[in-house]
Amino acid sequence: MDNELKRCRIKPFLEEAFEDVMRFDKDLMELLRRGKSYTRGLILAHLNIDPLRD
Repeated sequence: MDNELKRCRIKPFLEEAFEDVMRFDKDLMELLRRGKSYTRGLILAHLNIDPLRD
């Protein structure tokens, strides 16, 4: 049971997509620390996210 729980906790870190999430988190935090207001579109553009792409 303990081993299964550990595996569940570390699984996201082992996935390739996790690196992308961490990059977005860091970039988003840097943007927000500037203390300005941003629209959804500006945030997505800053993170290079295309909301129309799958």
